[in-house]
Amino acid sequence: MREGREGREGRGVRGVVLLLSAALCLPSAGCRGRRAVPDAAAAAEAGPREASRGRLVLLAFDGMDLGALERWTDEGRLPNFARLRAVGEFSRLETTEPPTTEAAWTALVTGLGPAESGVIGPVRLDHRTRTTLPGAVELDMSRAPPRASARRSGEAFWTALSRAGVRVRVLWAPFELPPERIASGEVLAGLGVPDLGGAPGRSTLLGAAFPEGAAGDGPIGRVRFLPSAVGWTAALPGPPEAGGGHARASVPVELRRGADATRMAVALPDVDAELPLGAWSARMSVRFRSGDLHIDGLARFLLLDSSELPLVLAAPLEIAPASPWLPICEPPDWAGELAARYGRVPTLGAPGDLAALAAGALPEEAFLEDLAEDLAARSRVVLGELDRGGFDFLAAFVPFVERVTLGLRRLADPSHPAWDEARSMAPAPGFGGVRLRDAELAAYAFVDDLVGRVADRLGPDDVLLVLSNHAAGAWRRSAHLGAWLRREGLLVLHERDAFARATESQALPGLDDVDWSRTQAYALGGPYIQLNLQGREPGGAVEPGERYDRVVERMVTKLLGWVDEGAGGAPVVRRVLVRGRELRGRREDELPDLVVVFADGYREGEETIAGEIGDEVLGPNRTAIGADYGSGDASERRGFVYSTRPLVRGDPSIADLGASVLGFFGVAGAVHGAGRDFWR
Repeated sequence: MREGREGREGRGVRGVVLLLSAALCLPSAGCRGRRAVPDAAAAAEAGPREASRGRLVLLAFDGMDLGALERWTDEGRLPNFARLRAVGEFSRLETTEPPTTEAAWTALVTGLGPAESGVIGPVRLDHRTRTTLPGAVELDMSRAPPRASARRSGEAFWTALSRAGVRVRVLWAPFELPPERIASGEVLAGLGVPDLGGAPGRSTLLGAAFPEGAAGDGPIGRVRFLPSAVGWTAALPGPPEAGGGHARASVPVELRRGADATRMAVALPDVDAELPLGAWSARMSVRFRSGDLHIDGLARFLLLDSSELPLVLAAPLEIAPASPWLPICEPPDWAGELAARYGRVPTLGAPGDLAALAAGALPEEAFLEDLAEDLAARSRVVLGELDRGGFDFLAAFVPFVERVTLGLRRLADPSHPAWDEARSMAPAPGFGGVRLRDAELAAYAFVDDLVGRVADRLGPDDVLLVLSNHAAGAWRRSAHLGAWLRREGLLVLHERDAFARATESQALPGLDDVDWSRTQAYALGGPYIQLNLQGREPGGAVEPGERYDRVVERMVTKLLGWVDEGAGGAPVVRRVLVRGRELRGRREDELPDLVVVFADGYREGEETIAGEIGDEVLGPNRTAIGADYGSGDASERRGFVYSTRPLVRGDPSIADLGASVLGFFGVAGAVHGAGRDFWR
């Protein structure tokens, strides 16, 4: 077998795993042989212009909770955070309303909240068609190469920094596709970068047969293996063919028996890899041809079944950093330089395929192994760039903890409907060997190790910022907003005759089944309710003005009075955000009419996101995803900020980051969005 770059990386991953195991098994050992962190008091006395002689390093993690961080630090499980706490300052960090990943990171980058930036969540509504569109980054895959554009208003604060002569270096900037051109420095895009096919990260099942219920056109693809002279063969789909349409370029994949019954081998043109049962292959270079174009990517495979009817999961195809199919970096060749320097450079915006995990096609152990290797690769890049120097401001955005929490929280929560005690005790060999129920703690230990290594590389004049954009809440009960609207008489379906009802499929009614002439509101895409407004929606039934206002107030009152009788009368909704009132700004017209803020333990169900209208108004969360970030109360989803330089102003907000960094470097007129400098 030919060992690719990924095979060599595996040895580095094992090193991280050993460090993680030590952090979990020896919580009281502390950290020996580490240099002191920067002198925070000296930096504060120097003032902003003096402090700017040092460097500023920002580590931004997705989805960490300050309460959990403090608890595990107090227990001695996070020694590096304990060391930092002794010399710096932690604070809660106000997040956006609603506290979605897209809105929160956009506020950090631009200083603007959703009603000003135009970004509220993963999707936005097209009122004309009553369908959803991407909420943060738009892609036109009909072009060759594709065209990408960020939907947000506002300028990234590092663009203003570079214009002032500050040397910036940003790794995995969220929802910056393409990155803004900068005067001095480098930017690599992160969250929002799709796979090679243009999806957020879509895996493909390759099988001689498929388990019952395996996805076909849903969250994961499905391609059949056919017998061949050496084993089996299939065509792995890749990017869309040039010129648009639904056709996709593909490459042949061959599968053959390995040295024993638990191993197989997978081959792409010019490269092959061994497939141990239940373990990921090395990443393999793959080239798709579309007309005269060559499109390079990275493929990876997981052997799920090595029987006479083999089953293989192909991970989402990553963009090759040396020849990116999309404009993922600034300057355009920087990703290739990083890959030449460090080997693997993650390019998929969000690691870990949650859709495949939820569909039952990806075991938790393999999901965690993938995330651990992704973090190890990102850590090598971060630490290497710190060592290389040549910057004044370095930021790294690391999407890791949130993915672990979303995928594994249910196995740490006995109250979750899908909790499985036996499964929770299973070990995760590729994640430090911890039991699945302890995966979140293990994730924090991984982060603790990275933060400690970064702190060790900073000089006495440097300042370290560590932050999280928001924290998670439980998701045990699903609220189906379409069904609720129907129950309240605000949404009406077309009548169906008895024969049609008896012969219709098991699919739930959707927006195509709505009688719009008698419908006042509908739900789609998230915890969002839209009014069926005349002049905006086709066939709108609600007149603008007083009638609109009356319907809004009626819905707000009813939503706030919604209780869960099956849970002892617990309130379902905490608050309701109304466009033009709580959500007010220059781009408010692009936001939903109502955003439902759910009480802890509740979230909109998958039916609501898809625009389906069933009979069940409330029910158990039947998915494998046991946590929620974006549908709860922002006051309960706050992130945190840590600074080695004392914070002067209390109650910092995520929108304050840009103004604070500009002030740190003494940039004249350091105004950034609605943010305020928390060091002044």
